[in-house]
This record gives sequence, C-alpha cells and structure tokens, in this order.
Amino acid sequence: DPEKPTPDPEKPTPDQPAVELPLYETDGVKVTVDKEKGIARFEDENGDTPVVVEVPTKLLDKNIKMLKVEKVNETIKGLEGKEYQGYEITFVDKDGKAVRVEGDAKVTFPVDKEVDGAYFVSSDTKEVKEKVEFSNGENKVVTLNVKHFSLYAVTFKVVASETPVTPTTPATPTTPATPAAPTTQVAAAPSAAQGENKPAPAPAAGEAKETLPNTGVEDVTPGIIGGILAALGGLGLAIPKKGKRD
Repeated sequence: DPEKPTPDPEKPTPDQPAVELPLYETDGVKVTVDKEKGIARFEDENGDTPVVVEVPTKLLDKNIKMLKVEKVNETIKGLEGKEYQGYEITFVDKDGKAVRVEGDAKVTFPVDKEVDGAYFVSSDTKEVKEKVEFSNGENKVVTLNVKHFSLYAVTFKVVASETPVTPTTPATPTTPATPAAPTTQVAAAPSAAQGENKPAPAPAAGEAKETLPNTGVEDVTPGIIGGILAALGGLGLAIPKKGKRD
C-alpha cells in the first residue's frame, strides 16, 4: 500500500497565538480554549479571587505566561460611602511584569448582592476613571465588558431593610371607675345680715314662749302706755278714789 503522507503540523491562525495555551496555566488558574470561537477562558480557582476572564486568543501575546488576580482592599477614590468589591487583573510575563492586553473581553466574578455600577480604576492612584458596561447574571455573578486589563470594581445596590411589623397587643380591658361617694354639702354659715332676719326656732312643746320672734321692729308697748298716762295727767283728769265705808 502506498504510504500516506504525514500531515503537516497545525499552523497557528491569525486568531490564535503561536504558543500552546496550556503554558498559561499556573497553580490555581485553569485555562480552556474554545477553538471554534477563538476564546481563551482563564478561571482563577483561588477562593479569595474567583475571577473568570474570557479573552480572544488573538489578543494574547506570546510573552504572556500567566494571569494574575489580586483582591483590592484599599480605599477607591470616588466610591467613598459605597459598598464595593474590586479586583486587579493583569497578564504577566515570565518575570512577573505586566503585559498589556487590549481588546474586547469579559470579566466575571461572583457577588452576593445586586450590582448597580461597574468602574475602571487607576492601578496607580486607586481613583475611578470611567464606568464600564456590566450585567447581573444568574447564580449571583456579574459580568463586566472591558477593553483592557487593570483594576475593576463594582458597587452594590442599597436595599432598604424591611422592619418586621410587630403584632399589636390587644388592649387590656379598662376596669370601670368606682363611682365617687356623694359629697355631703355643708350649709354655708349665714352672713350677718341673714342672721338678723332669720326666724327664731319654734319653742318645744310644754315650754313657755320666753321671747318673741325677732321681727326687726322694736317693742314699743311700755312707751305707749307711759305716753297715755302722761297725757291724762296733763288734762287734769283725776281718778276718784273710793271712800271708806262707815
């Protein structure tokens, strides 16, 4: 049988780097390639930096040796007062120096809250430079559409806490108030004027009437009698005396 020709080794296409992608793998970083789409997927499996980077293979320089991901703990200027989460993502060469990669790529990482903003941050000044497009995915992940690799941060939507409504305790029945004891009315002391005109109390049965009721009119009987006698004397009238009988 005629000997079959040996196929030529596969030549790199413009969409693929000239080096084998498995060389990018390092401890904790898993690399897979979708040759049909020309996309390399770098998955950081470290628990502290669970970041996934999807980048076209045509953007990967042959000097790239690994993907480096670091969690950002410093204060980011422009995000003060907000809750945020950030990662610095870079490709580096064998000496650990950053290799610039520019082009459309995606960065995905898990979050435990809904994201309301994503930002490109300067690695040098830790200052927000611009907003980037993002989408909240299922299973609590967020995906950022990036143009290069650097420091990226997301902020979380503030959700107002719902205070549970405490059931209203039924009101304790009110004990009816005890009626107030009737007040004994004390007669007011009579005034001086009233005392003068007040009739004297009736004498008790069997007792002589010693005094007349105070009517306010002075008893003038003795004066009248005295006046009559004086008048009679003035007229020279004499009352004859009875003689003695012999």
